[in-house]
Amino acid sequence: MEDVFVTVILDCSGSMSSSVAGVTAGLNTLFKSMIADKNRQYHVQMVEVGIKYSENQLDQNRICEVTDPRSLLNYKARAVGGTPLFDGIARVFNTSSDPAGLGANAICILISDGSEGGSVIHTDWNEVRNYIRDKVSTGWKFAYLAIGASAEHQAKQIEQEVQKFGGQFMYHRASPQGQHAHFMTDVMKMIVAKRKE
Repeated sequence: MEDVFVTVILDCSGSMSSSVAGVTAGLNTLFKSMIADKNRQYHVQMVEVGIKYSENQLDQNRICEVTDPRSLLNYKARAVGGTPLFDGIARVFNTSSDPAGLGANAICILISDGSEGGSVIHTDWNEVRNYIRDKVSTGWKFAYLAIGASAEHQAKQIEQEVQKFGGQFMYHRASPQGQHAHFMTDVMKMIVAKRKE
């Protein structure tokens, strides 16, 4: 049975308040699809960025332990704070543990309605893109759900880095009102596609 590691980096900034219900409903559909897949063993890590935002709060992210998708059914998130995407990406990827490097199927799903805004530890894009490049080199796939026009710049910036090094990147633009289901369906297609060697 194939091991699949899924990291979801979810923007929980205040501007996501009109989108978070639709996004979490889409994520729950995705988790159900994972549970129904009898050919793979899924390991999911949720990363909520911006949930504790304050100017003096360095840890603005909630990074959950890797878990089985069954434990994430009926997942809910709360939108409050800024958008420290760089801190979230760096916290997840700046680690010696790399399932893709050990031959596992690994995908990073980013969901946001804006660009970086609020990181305090990892504020340099060059540092963050190096983490992304390292993961691309070991076979990580990337999927980005950009909710509204303001998120497109960040999505394109990451897409450029992923594709520059031969990685797989999928990008969807969705309105706050929906289209999350199509994205989640395409994420599953991306997961089951043959891993690039």
